Amino acid sequence: MNPKYLIKIAVLACFGLWSAAYAYEPPKIGDVLHAPESSQADDDRRVVTMLITQFAYPNINYPILESTVETLKKLFGPNHFKVSVYSGETSDIGKPDLVLSSAGTYARMKMNGARDLASVVSSLAPDPNRAEGSVFIALKSRTDLRDIPDLKNKIAAMTGPNAFSGSNIALGELHKRGYNPDRFFSRHVTSDYDMQSILEILRERKADVGVVRTCFLEELQNMGRDVSDFKVIGQRASDGHLKCATSTDLYPNWTIFATPNLSSEDARKVELALLSMPPGQNNLHWGIV
Repeated sequence: MNPKYLIKIAVLACFGLWSAAYAYEPPKIGDVLHAPESSQADDDRRVVTMLITQFAYPNINYPILESTVETLKKLFGPNHFKVSVYSGETSDIGKPDLVLSSAGTYARMKMNGARDLASVVSSLAPDPNRAEGSVFIALKSRTDLRDIPDLKNKIAAMTGPNAFSGSNIALGELHKRGYNPDRFFSRHVTSDYDMQSILEILRERKADVGVVRTCFLEELQNMGRDVSDFKVIGQRASDGHLKCATSTDLYPNWTIFATPNLSSEDARKVELALLSMPPGQNNLHWGIV
């Protein structure tokens, strides 16, 4: 694994998730988290490749990346396993064997033969199938914005056009309410997939409403960040599946899926290995989708 990445994980482990997470720099697009040493690889065995999305940060799920990479490295052998970070766009997936991404990416890849193997479980999201949604937020000072209909014709800040919880789930909620999601907002402002920038965009009055993922505000608050100037628009009553506010339906958590390049036998071994991993900090583990 990339030594730089190991240092980041070590810092996170030593000081605790909430106290150190904001200083933690997650892996970036293009980072190689593990690569075989070609001089030691066996010529008669293929290298299994895995892609991991660059997820919005902070996120309680991040510590599971290291243990997952280590588990699969042991399964396939360190010289027959490669892991790198990609954008999360389906057009950038290429031909890996495994992908760890959002449930939205998996849904888009099903038509290409993707098979879901497991989704993340955590203390905040104990049900892996009802774990991620979108939250409409605005400054508390915006007394004119009280419910979702009040957001019509306003400027919305989103992480990116293809972001699952940072855009797509929210727009899907508008569609379910009978609105045309393409015409509901007067315009969109994007933060180039940096979810923390959404807060500054709203504070600087460059947008009226922001879209963030569920648990984003709660995690910032638990890390000592002041988010008391924000409110949730259209908050739903809790159904017990998620310990965070949501404005939308809930969908599966981070998901690992196999592509058609991975044999059914290797996919079975991967699923067994993931489900056998012991729970980590914040009860992070892999569960059945």
